[in-house]
Amino acid sequence: EENWTRFVIISGLEIELDPRIPAKTSMVFTTPHREGALAHCLNILAEHDLNLTKLESRPVPQRPWEYLFYVDIEGSLESDSAAIGIAALRRECPYLRVFGSYPARTTAAGAVDRYNGSEG
Repeated sequence: EENWTRFVIISGLEIELDPRIPAKTSMVFTTPHREGALAHCLNILAEHDLNLTKLESRPVPQRPWEYLFYVDIEGSLESDSAAIGIAALRRECPYLRVFGSYPARTTAAGAVDRYNGSEG
């Protein structure tokens, strides 16, 4: 019952998010190679009230001791807290790419489409 399969649709076209439905934003970044760099970056997100829902690291090919950090946060780029928080994070990261924002249907509040708009 708790086994889920995820499908992802990738498009170059931006979608307009319904502000009533919770959203997530996905990005990838690198940190400077120094003590506490990742913690510092995660604190920036926390200082802007951005809840982290995913953190995954992958080594950067041909660059020993450097990692790409794939991060999902709750919120849309259209929200002030996400836009300002990501701008602050961008100033600290040598590389940061935002993949985009999308409806967060994996949260209880975002599952409204599963009920065809009706409750109960």
